[in-house]
Amino acid sequence: MKTFEFGVSPRLRVLCFGEGVSLAHVGRPLELARALDPARYEIHFASSERYRGMVEAHGFAFHAVDGLLPQEFMARLAAGAPLYDEDTLRRSAEADLRIMRALRPDLVIGDFRVYFERHELGVLVHRILSRNTLKDFLYRSGLKVEEDEALQQNPKFWEMIEAARTTK
Repeated sequence: MKTFEFGVSPRLRVLCFGEGVSLAHVGRPLELARALDPARYEIHFASSERYRGMVEAHGFAFHAVDGLLPQEFMARLAAGAPLYDEDTLRRSAEADLRIMRALRPDLVIGDFRVYFERHELGVLVHRILSRNTLKDFLYRSGLKVEEDEALQQNPKFWEMIEAARTTK
């Protein structure tokens, strides 16, 4: 819990995650972070080690996290295969949670990172869509999004949901 001193405006801690499979997934949250007033926000950025220099050049604290390699991502995408296997998702989530627990950010922004929260009703999936993107359009139009539909059809996804519901 943050403590506040009278007359002093504390900076809010923002943690940005950019999936390292492409520059686009790092560039979008980086541009958002650059737009924030450094007098009001303490920015931390987590991504693949290959983007460290780009992030630190803007004066943000950098935290290395693993993810899919770009070549692996492109091969899976080209084959129409699931982009993430269970092991990769688990490792990514554990690494992200370690950083979040250490930093205790006020806000987390992610681009192409998947976040789940265990809840009494099951598992909640949190998403913030960038405005004027295809995902945003599909969501606002009420159209089905392929990956969401694919998740619903995968029995392992529902097993994971059920395991989270029954594990305390």
